[in-house]
Amino acid sequence: MSLYAPKQQFENAPTGLHHAVCVDIQDLGMQETTFGPKHRVTVVFELEDLMRDARPFSVRAWYTFSMFERAPFRQMIESWKGRTFATQKEAEDFDVESLIGESAFVNILHKQTAKGVRANVTNVLPAQKRISPSGHYKRKQGVTPTPQGNQTIDPETGSSTPF
Repeated sequence: MSLYAPKQQFENAPTGLHHAVCVDIQDLGMQETTFGPKHRVTVVFELEDLMRDARPFSVRAWYTFSMFERAPFRQMIESWKGRTFATQKEAEDFDVESLIGESAFVNILHKQTAKGVRANVTNVLPAQKRISPSGHYKRKQGVTPTPQGNQTIDPETGSSTPF
């Protein structure tokens, strides 16, 4: 007799623009890529939209961890915050974990892969409204992100990050 595990039903986030909040930035360390080993990070967003089971969708975006001017990770942060870093030093000194708890407007497209359809974050834009983490997502370190915590919020930009 054969015994097979039931297939997992994964619900992809819908395509389009979504209000989201960053709930984690994970340092993946050195990863093998088609261009050789690279230091990689993943940014985890929790969407305002809910799945059928009433939990919020979460999506991830993977990047090479680089703050050089043309690096996609830096460009994503600049797009998200709505301004460029003034200098390379400012970019290098930026604490990327300060983005945890920050709201964003993310664009998601679906892409067919060998493993099925995957929801890809294609762009991160400045938030049009503030949302807070739901508490469903738990960081790998066991810390639940909180919105802005004791950080100072800039009244002009609504941002709690110094950048």
